[in-house]
Amino acid sequence: MSPQALSCWGDTSAFKRTSALRSDDVDRRLKEVDLSFRSAFSLNKRAWDDFIDSYLEARFEGWDGEGSAPVSAEARTRAASFLEVCLQKFPAPQCAASSEGSILFEWRADPERRFIVSVGDCPRVAYAWVFASESQYGTAVFEGDLPWAVVAGLGRLFSVR
Repeated sequence: MSPQALSCWGDTSAFKRTSALRSDDVDRRLKEVDLSFRSAFSLNKRAWDDFIDSYLEARFEGWDGEGSAPVSAEARTRAASFLEVCLQKFPAPQCAASSEGSILFEWRADPERRFIVSVGDCPRVAYAWVFASESQYGTAVFEGDLPWAVVAGLGRLFSVR
């Protein structure tokens, strides 16, 4: 607003002080948000680096020296889509290739509580969770949205005890 437009309001010094305070608050909050995004990006970057390394290591037949199946381009594409959706809702997992040619994603809340998802060539993903003395496993279809069983399992893993 121009000084001429403000002059019709009389003394505007209180407005200017409040505006300066708000500007400082906004600057401080923007710095906090920036740090938060940098931290989240760093964690996500690690997950993507881990994913890419897992794929590159396992893209050839017998990659582990014991005749393991390679991770196919189709499995890589499905796994990348799965990781992208997961990172929008949950903490970054650790990634590894399996000897069956899939990519494994593992989340650990502590040594006794973990959730694992295997993503391969087909739309069906396998999952398993261990929560202390309880465990469960199954399969679900992943076609762009996280399957309910995966959301429920990860939600339980990261819920407050």
